[in-house]
Amino acid sequence: MDDGSFSPSGIYFHTEAFTFKECYLLAAMLHYRFGLFTTIQKHEGKPMIKIAAKSMTLFRSIVTPHFHHSMLYKLRS
Repeated sequence: MDDGSFSPSGIYFHTEAFTFKECYLLAAMLHYRFGLFTTIQKHEGKPMIKIAAKSMTLFRSIVTPHFHHSMLYKLRS
């Protein structure tokens, strides 16, 4: 819940510790399994996964039941 950030254009997962190959695999699985639209963006030469704004409603519906109430602010609506 803590390794991400919100922006009006989507939610970023701070996956800089992973390789680009690993991030592309994870992004593909997020699309295949959950139908989420993602992109991989380079931040200081390292990959970050972004959940696109058009997938925000779906993303929130998937993760909200699993979030601690104190962290719900991270899913701004």
